[in-house]
Amino acid sequence: MDEKKTLLSYIGPGAALTLLCVILLAAALTCAFYTPPVVEYEPQYPPVIPADSPSFSAGEDGALVYLDTIAVSDAICVSADGRLYYAAEEDSHYFFIVSLSGETYALMGPQRTLWNDPEAPSETIRLTGRRQSVPEDVKQGFLDVFQMDGDVFDGTFGLSCLVEELAVEPDNSRSPAWTVFAVLFTLGFLAAAALLLASFLPAWSALVRLEETERLSDAARQLEGGAAKELRGGRLRLSEDFLFGWRIGLAAAWEDLVWCYERSLKLGSLALAHVLVIRTADGKAHPLLFSGKQLKELRRVANSFGERCPKMLWGLTEENRAAWKERTE
Repeated sequence: MDEKKTLLSYIGPGAALTLLCVILLAAALTCAFYTPPVVEYEPQYPPVIPADSPSFSAGEDGALVYLDTIAVSDAICVSADGRLYYAAEEDSHYFFIVSLSGETYALMGPQRTLWNDPEAPSETIRLTGRRQSVPEDVKQGFLDVFQMDGDVFDGTFGLSCLVEELAVEPDNSRSPAWTVFAVLFTLGFLAAAALLLASFLPAWSALVRLEETERLSDAARQLEGGAAKELRGGRLRLSEDFLFGWRIGLAAAWEDLVWCYERSLKLGSLALAHVLVIRTADGKAHPLLFSGKQLKELRRVANSFGERCPKMLWGLTEENRAAWKERTE
């Protein structure tokens, strides 16, 4: 088991890719099952508006405003959308039209009393809402109740009214973004897992081959012995009896190197990269990547293999394809 660990630590996928899989899987599960915390909500009446909101008189239609009110009537009319509208007296004794929620109106006991009894003590309540033009059906309702014409109405109540915005309970539902992130992390995990598996299976096959040929201990000893020649910055190790490839699942006796050939990734006539494919007796292919400018280096490495293994096939030819097929069938 120690020999297998020694070899896998060099030819296998490595801890970084495994850790990446674990992180992506954890992120995918977290996003998939995340439930937002429930926000305790207690609506406030009158509703709160930004501190820098203007007064009703200073604001414009469409703005959030406040109106300091000392008196309010009973409901005068109902609009087409079901809102109740009232007449209200500002602390400067101007009259306006307001639409309020039942909760806010219930808080206005002193203001209702003052409307019906001018001698009652005065108390101010700050109403809040959005300033907007008086709806035509509301204006008509006030005209019918107060028996006045349109000009008198405009002069008394003005052209705008305050409509309290109903308190909206915070949305505690799960955002669709969490599902999107869960899908993205899942795709990332599947891609990383595929790379992990593609790296692990050749490595395990190499270990099985070494074990079957009773050379596992020798391979582990020569990998760590310090006498192995290193190429490609330590990505290849050439020992007396074995060839090892870092993170490409390659640990094979020299006589088990069956076939090598090069492949190129091109964009038009420009070579972006070259790959030296090493096929071994266990039937696996091990790709060794080179940059587009390292073709000579690739062939130098391949020649070093040929010196150690004269029977190795070289080149992507039909004859070599047939020989490989015959060997692996």
